[in-house]
Amino acid sequence: MQGHGYTQPVKQPPPTGWLVFLRVFFVVISVLSFGLLTWTMMLRLAIVTRKPLDWGLFAASIVVEFGGLILMGMEPGEEIHTAGGWTGLALVLGGIVAAIAYYLSADIRHFHQLRYPGYGAQQPPVAAPAYGYPQPRSPYATTAPQTPP
Repeated sequence: MQGHGYTQPVKQPPPTGWLVFLRVFFVVISVLSFGLLTWTMMLRLAIVTRKPLDWGLFAASIVVEFGGLILMGMEPGEEIHTAGGWTGLALVLGGIVAAIAYYLSADIRHFHQLRYPGYGAQQPPVAAPAYGYPQPRSPYATTAPQTPP
């Protein structure tokens, strides 16, 4: 009656096939929309991982993509002639490539850590006492190698 109680059930990650389908789907709609829907991929990542970094990158992806499209839209005519147009094109294409690379690596890392929770975690040092007063050093422990007389 005085024990720790029941542990919380561990939520299992979705099947691998479904995760692969979602990754391919979001990458394809980002590429086929020429960057207009790159934010969807970053939004999904931010919702799944719930990290402030991912929410910031979601906002940054919106700014980069629409900033690049605005720079390209200010070009006179139908072709790119000015430095602003080339900068806009570089922002759009670079944003797509960077978002895809980060999305895939972060999504795979997140679900790998859910599936294998102890893998890659930092282990606490073994010699540290868990509680109580600090223990005195052992008189038999040596820090430097001894040379025979």
